Amino acid sequence: MYSQTRIKKLPVPGLSSILLIGLMSCSTDLRPQPSAPEVLQRSVDYLVSLQDSDGGWRSPTHGFLRGGQAWTPFVLYQLAHAQETVGVNVPDTVFENGVDFIRSHVNEIGVLGLKDPDIMEYPNYSTSYALRAMLKLGSPADRELVDRMADYLLAQQYTEQRDIAPSNVAFGSWGFGEKVVRRGFVGHVDLSHTRRVIEALSEYVQVWEGETDTVVEERLLQIEDAMG
Repeated sequence: MYSQTRIKKLPVPGLSSILLIGLMSCSTDLRPQPSAPEVLQRSVDYLVSLQDSDGGWRSPTHGFLRGGQAWTPFVLYQLAHAQETVGVNVPDTVFENGVDFIRSHVNEIGVLGLKDPDIMEYPNYSTSYALRAMLKLGSPADRELVDRMADYLLAQQYTEQRDIAPSNVAFGSWGFGEKVVRRGFVGHVDLSHTRRVIEALSEYVQVWEGETDTVVEERLLQIEDAMG
């Protein structure tokens, strides 16, 4: 440590030095700053640049997300939502290729996230965002696919249909969508996944509410019951 004598001998900065330091600390970047819409468009352009040739988006680091089944519907939905709400520009081919990716990866019972037999890619989360994306971007020919996804999500709820009693703390929720969970048991109960499923089914109801088809009416009633 410095002695008292040593401290007294330390040079005192002059006024000009103090002013210079003050000016430097108060300096600002005088370059024009991008507007909020410009920042949003740059973000969109960045996401668009990451889309793979098959229409998917994949994590370069997270093993469970390298298949693209979770990221693709999430990014696709957010791009569609951003275009719809704030008017960002997204090329039509981005949506077309993303929708084709979903179509080619949803299985026969309406699940997205199980294409790879060795890696379960958050099926309930992936299917929820896929349903939301298809409701925004799909064609009339996708109606059967959309219905399959809605039916799958309904069947995943932890209720009496899966031998889960109302007294169970997990009753009414959704999990990851594990294939190995036996009837009467719950897997990983997840509030985030539950929220995503409810959002997807709610949007399904908004799109098809008023349908006169008996099957659709029954499905809508099931969704309303599921959401309490």
